[in-house]
Amino acid sequence: DDVHHVLHVAATGETFGYYEAYTDKDDNLARALAEGFVFQGEHMPYRDQERGKPSRHLPPTAFISFIQNHDQIGNRAIGDRMSSHIDDEPIKAIAAVYLLAPQIPMLFMGEEWGAKEPFPFFCEFDEELNEKIRKGRREELSRLPGFDGDDVADPTARSTFLSAKLDWTRSEDRSGSDTIEFYRKLIAMRHKFIVPLLGQPGLEAGRFQTQGRAVH
Repeated sequence: DDVHHVLHVAATGETFGYYEAYTDKDDNLARALAEGFVFQGEHMPYRDQERGKPSRHLPPTAFISFIQNHDQIGNRAIGDRMSSHIDDEPIKAIAAVYLLAPQIPMLFMGEEWGAKEPFPFFCEFDEELNEKIRKGRREELSRLPGFDGDDVADPTARSTFLSAKLDWTRSEDRSGSDTIEFYRKLIAMRHKFIVPLLGQPGLEAGRFQTQGRAVH
């Protein structure tokens, strides 16, 4: 998740919750891209415990990078995607970073054409467990700045599940999307320039500089 957290902060400026831990160093992105994890055993104030393990010895192909996934969107209060509340340019910028990085990229459904449908948290269990989940979600989300936990969608309601589904009937919107053409170009560049390098023997973690000092 570290690559996601750093890029999310860069694109959105959001610093609440665990995102705050990814704002205090200028070299967070460099370390994440070169070594996989930002936190490699350091203390994380948000969790009040150590996070991560040393990862600099691992090759980049040991990691999967992304800027959206079901957890990071689904755990937001209303399941909103970045594309629903920020401009296209910051999203394209961080998409270029992760799609052209050596880690294995993972696209979330609809990301490639700028889908704006929300992806709220949904589930279906027996009624006793359903009620515990409803209560837990309200309590957890009520701690977010400017959000009333009572406004959260019922995660066990069928309407919440249906709202997370993509509208596949709007194929004409996707085919002519500027975003999808941008993604296609990036993926083609990755296939041509990045992928051939990943199969080389002895592929190791990268190096980066922080404040003019090389880090290995």
